[in-house]
Amino acid sequence: QAVRNLDDLETMACPPKYRSMQTFYKYYSGERVAPFPTLFIGGNHEAANHLWELYYGGWAAPNIYFMGYAGAV
Repeated sequence: QAVRNLDDLETMACPPKYRSMQTFYKYYSGERVAPFPTLFIGGNHEAANHLWELYYGGWAAPNIYFMGYAGAV
């Protein structure tokens, strides 16, 4: 899940028992870098506020690109 912080965690569209910080925040902060260019699309349980900021697509973290809500490769 593309969760940057606790505020993002609160906007996830899933029951609270499934909300947990994973490792994406490390990529977002630059602590870790994806070893190769990575593309992703939004799912039905993503943090809505983060991806809404990138509605048409954009860099979600260094070397990680969100394709937007209607992207194509």
